[in-house]
Amino acid sequence: MEESIGSVKVVTKRQLRWDDKMDKILLEIILEEYGLGNGSNTSWKAEVYTRVCVELLKQLKLEVNPSNVKGRIKTFRTNYFLAKEVISQSGFGWDPDTQLATADVLTWKDYLEEHPEKESYRRKRVSYYNELSIIFGDDQANGRNAMTLVMRRHRELPSLEEMSNVEKSLPTKEEREEVNRSSSSSSRMATNGERIKRKKSSDVDPNQGLTAAANRLADAFAHTDCARLQKELRNIPELSREDIMRAMLLLGGEVKDANIFFQLDEDLKKDWVILYLQRKF
Repeated sequence: MEESIGSVKVVTKRQLRWDDKMDKILLEIILEEYGLGNGSNTSWKAEVYTRVCVELLKQLKLEVNPSNVKGRIKTFRTNYFLAKEVISQSGFGWDPDTQLATADVLTWKDYLEEHPEKESYRRKRVSYYNELSIIFGDDQANGRNAMTLVMRRHRELPSLEEMSNVEKSLPTKEEREEVNRSSSSSSRMATNGERIKRKKSSDVDPNQGLTAAANRLADAFAHTDCARLQKELRNIPELSREDIMRAMLLLGGEVKDANIFFQLDEDLKKDWVILYLQRKF
């Protein structure tokens, strides 16, 4: 039940009825927050609920509380798993235009003979199934949870200051040459009968610092440049926010594919992304 106070609609104790406009705002926010690591398929940080409340008030002049948001996410999760029991079966799919589970007549017939209680799904809309699968679906090779992983990796990369400190700690050219001369001299003095002694843990080979730095730099460039990816996707005006999020989730975990996208001419990028999303989803 709602009561109006001025231009703001306030939800009272009775159950709130969510419409498509409200659902779209909610889904857009939790998809983004999920990618940022602020929630999972079972729990969300308190600020996520608060952000949804703020956006509903801002965009629809509708005042709700965090418990309303929490309850709607729970409903989304329940509906998703009920629908998944059907759509994940062999021969089934989901049509984003009709928002219905799809299969040929014989497949439906065979399935309903074993699961007559699912008859309603032949006509029941399953709204936002692809979006919900990103949040509530299992980890799979299509990159559904790639955004959290990629952003975590991005945070772990060495900063410019850290790289500079590593570089300063490396031996100079003269020091490396001196180490090489010493090593060569020691090798000539050694006899075949001598046993090679294990190096003490306190002895540090200066060249190890160079190797470690090289490995660290190589690792830094082994992941997708998420900042660049987001910027270039946003430069394609025809892409919706939903398409951008999907592309980030997928390309963020596929370095080779992301590099292909980066190398394309600007007039080809939109068609490439659309084709890429169609193939993955």
